[in-house]
Amino acid sequence: MIYPSHCKYVGIGKLDNDLNVEEIYFLTEYMILTRNPYDIRENDPAMILRVDVERDEGMMGRARSVEVLADVDETLVVENSDIDVMNPNDLVPFAWKVSGEGEKKGVVVRGAGDHVNFAVFDTPPDIRTIRVVDTFPDGRLSLMVRNALKLGLIDSDEIIQVEEDVLNLLEVAEEVDEKVEAIVFPCRMDVPEEINGRKTWFADRDIPFSSIVLIGCDISRRIVEERFSGKVIFRNMCPLKRAKGTFIARCCKSGNTGRRGNGYVVHWGAGMRDVMDALNDLLGSLE
Repeated sequence: MIYPSHCKYVGIGKLDNDLNVEEIYFLTEYMILTRNPYDIRENDPAMILRVDVERDEGMMGRARSVEVLADVDETLVVENSDIDVMNPNDLVPFAWKVSGEGEKKGVVVRGAGDHVNFAVFDTPPDIRTIRVVDTFPDGRLSLMVRNALKLGLIDSDEIIQVEEDVLNLLEVAEEVDEKVEAIVFPCRMDVPEEINGRKTWFADRDIPFSSIVLIGCDISRRIVEERFSGKVIFRNMCPLKRAKGTFIARCCKSGNTGRRGNGYVVHWGAGMRDVMDALNDLLGSLE
C-alpha cells in the first residue's frame, strides 16, 4: 500500500498520451495525471505515477524515471470535503472502502481544503480497528476518539479506524412495557419530557414518583436505592457489558478505569487529554 505522507510530495499534471512529466517540482515523488489538473473532480479519468526527479539548479527538476502505480482504468477519483487527506487514519480507511475493497487499485481523493492525495492498494491495508463503546445521548467518547485521530494526537504508526458500538438509551426507553410512572436516566441529558406516556426524569434529582424504570448503571442504581423508597425496575446500560476486542469505553467507577484486557476504560467524565493518553497507552502496548 502507498499513501504519500505530505502533499508536497504529490504533483498534479495533465493526462495525455506522452506522460508529459518533464518539468516537476524538485520534492515531487508522485504524480497524479488527470484531464484538468487545476480542477480535479469526482470520476475524472486519472492515473498515478511514481517519479524519480533529477533537480536542476532552480526549484524544478526532470523525471529520471517514471513508474505507473495505477493506470486510468485502475484509478477512481472521489471528492469528500470531510476527509483530511494528509491524515492516514482519515484517508486510508475511506479510500479502501470507496475502492470496493481493492476493486480499484488507486483512489485519488480531493478532500478538506481542496487538498488532493491518493492511496494505492497492491494488497489490503493493515488497519487496526478500535471499538468505541458508548451511549446516546451524550456520545462524547466517540466524538473525542474521532477528534484525537483526526487531529493527529495519537502516537502510532498504524492506520486506525473507529467502529462505534453505541447503545441508544432512547430506544431502550421506548421498549419499556412495565406499568410505571416515569423512566429515569442517571443524570441530565437531552431526552423528551415523556416517552410513551411516561415522564422522563434523572437520578441526580429528587424523584417525585412511586414507580420507575431506571436505565442506568450500578452506581446510579445504588444512588436511587438509597434515596428512593418506591418501586424500581432496573435496566443496566453499563458500556462494560458490551466491551470486547480492542476497545475504549467509559465507566462511572474509578476502580474500573485503566487497562482491561485488550481495551481501556476511562472515567465517565473523561476529557480529551484522558482519552488521548488512554489511546496512546493502549496502542503502544498492542504494537
